[in-house]
Amino acid sequence: MSVTSVRCPALLLAASSLVLSACLDLGLPNVPPDGGVGPELTIQSPREGDTIALNAPVSVDAASINGVSSVTVTCGGAPSTGVFTWSVAPYTGVVDFTRCTLVTAGVNDAGIGQLKLTFIGVDFQGHQSSKSVNVFLDTTTASLSAVLPERVVPLAALTLTVGSDRPLLLPPTVRLAGLEANGIVQRSNPDAGSPLYDVTFLKAPGIGIDNYGGDPYSVPFEVLSDVERSISLTVDARATNGNASHLEQGVLLSRVLWDRLVPGRIAIDAAEPVATPRGIQVPLAKSSTVNATSDWLPGFFRASDGTYVPFDPNTVLVSAQPLPDPDAGSGNGGEGGTPDGGATDAGPILNDAGVALVTQGAIAIPDGGTIPFPQDAGFVAADFDARGNVLFTRTQRTGSDVIALGEPINGPRPATGYSVPFLLDSLQADGSVTGPPLTRMDDLVCPPDELTGAQNGCYFGAATHQVSCLQAATGTVFSAVGSSSTLPLAPPVPGGTAGAFNAVRTYLSPNDASTTCGPAWTFFAFPKNGFVPQLRTDSAFAGCAVQSVNRLLPLLDGGYAVGVTLDCGVVAANIRYVVLRVDPTGAITGSYLAKVGVTLATQPLVLAALQGGTFPGAVPALGVVVTMRNDPPYTTFEAWSPDGAGPIATARIPGLYLYSGATARLGRNVRSASNGSLTVLLNSAALGDVVVQFGPGLTPRWLYRYPRIAQNSALIGDVNDGNVYYVDPFNNDIVGLKRF
Repeated sequence: MSVTSVRCPALLLAASSLVLSACLDLGLPNVPPDGGVGPELTIQSPREGDTIALNAPVSVDAASINGVSSVTVTCGGAPSTGVFTWSVAPYTGVVDFTRCTLVTAGVNDAGIGQLKLTFIGVDFQGHQSSKSVNVFLDTTTASLSAVLPERVVPLAALTLTVGSDRPLLLPPTVRLAGLEANGIVQRSNPDAGSPLYDVTFLKAPGIGIDNYGGDPYSVPFEVLSDVERSISLTVDARATNGNASHLEQGVLLSRVLWDRLVPGRIAIDAAEPVATPRGIQVPLAKSSTVNATSDWLPGFFRASDGTYVPFDPNTVLVSAQPLPDPDAGSGNGGEGGTPDGGATDAGPILNDAGVALVTQGAIAIPDGGTIPFPQDAGFVAADFDARGNVLFTRTQRTGSDVIALGEPINGPRPATGYSVPFLLDSLQADGSVTGPPLTRMDDLVCPPDELTGAQNGCYFGAATHQVSCLQAATGTVFSAVGSSSTLPLAPPVPGGTAGAFNAVRTYLSPNDASTTCGPAWTFFAFPKNGFVPQLRTDSAFAGCAVQSVNRLLPLLDGGYAVGVTLDCGVVAANIRYVVLRVDPTGAITGSYLAKVGVTLATQPLVLAALQGGTFPGAVPALGVVVTMRNDPPYTTFEAWSPDGAGPIATARIPGLYLYSGATARLGRNVRSASNGSLTVLLNSAALGDVVVQFGPGLTPRWLYRYPRIAQNSALIGDVNDGNVYYVDPFNNDIVGLKRF
């Protein structure tokens, strides 16, 4: 073999080596035997030295011959904190760096600190590579606040204000119990700070009966008693740097508007509180002795939030003019007008010495139109009228001087002064106050009836029966007088009468003097001087002898629902009962629970007289009587028209309850509104005091349980559809409740 033939394979091998080297140069990876390093990483954002927000965009490119299994971003030094991991391309997105605030270094007063971000790539062979950048993390966020009431009324509109300590990128997102706000309006901050946002919810969430779709007359206890529930208000927003903020604030969704401890002792026996659309007037005793003869001063609690307005004689200005109409507004937030609203007046006024001056025609007020309230002139608080005006009186030999105060307004409290020809409350030497009980009749208060004639049980001969009532706001005295030379007349127990509570001014005076002489009752109408003695021989009494009036409830049209006890026995007593309707003319025009002339064997518990409402086949203007009875395991309430037919509605409340006024003649602790709704204070052995609300048509709406042990409590409200008030003199507490 030649030399040449031996060397040729070596040349071929060398040539092939050259070819292989050329292939490697064409870009094929030179993979080490162990598989090599992880993916090649290229960080697009953020870049070295960038300032990023807590939520910042991130973009990374990763490539590997073995494929990319994951890309992870971490923060801080080893061991670093994982932030986010991508398992598929593209490796981009907005990343939350909030957890990195724990490893940020050198945070300055502006909330910006240094942060190391490390990106780690892993291929499908388990090999990894990493790359790091140093950035600045802006940790500042907006501090949010929300100004809203402590309690929110179910289904009512709600307006609140959201604020921030720095500008926001967009208006905030506000939700109430998950319900998003209906409107958000940005407005300037009066302090020249960041804008404020007025947030509106057209309707708050409902609770209890609001979400109930079952039998409207038989509502489960769990639904009725669901009157208060804690819900959350959430606010989400971003500052201009993109950082997000979240606020969560608790609020009560409640039919309880407010619950206030009273700064004083409630003298409920001295004067029953009175409610108006603007709030509730409450008598507060001037000493620790609280009873029917206590000296007291009025305290006022506003309807919306229970704000307490004490009696302050320095803000009372006595005018010669009538009290302004509180519903007129006159720039006082709907809470009364201004004193000295008129130019002339024909009534009396008190001068600076507290002396009543009776004048005729125009009055020239020496000090320019107002006279300060006489703090030390012998006046004491006598009573409220049904409009919320307060009578301060000072008894003279033949009459009384009066200062009548309107409700507190946004400014000086208006008052007017005059004299009346009858005696009212007077202060005694021992600090007690004595005077006659007064009957409220809309804006009038009426001292006890006056009867004259030859007295022998009843009044005979040329007998007269007179009722004189004072209109507190003007000092006008209205009188109605009846006389008879043939029919004996009889007086009522002082304070045992009732007056209408609207502009149809009627007054019903039961005969409490005798069961054998005189009328069953006497009906008066003002100012037309109406006088109707109710004869005992009426067919409504079924030939029985009238014993007494056991229930007397005014109706909205000026009529009355009258419960009467009869003796139908011939030899022995046979007690029977009727419940009659007396219309605004004084005539008996109907009978509840039975036909006219048909008596009842047992006395029904006549709870209330509804003022209208909606009942199938009923005439709202005639009024509807509601009765109550225990029917285990329920308490049953029934509504009756004055046609003697059966009940037109029957409602059942789970549990057994008692009504404290069952034996009283006049309505107490039960309030009927002009739309036919009804609110009543009851007591349960298991629950204590409860307030039950019925909607129009006697449909149960809710049951509120008072959370304290109480005594001698009262339910106060007026004929408007607004609030009712639970007044607890034992704990000196008042709770404002929304009827709907």
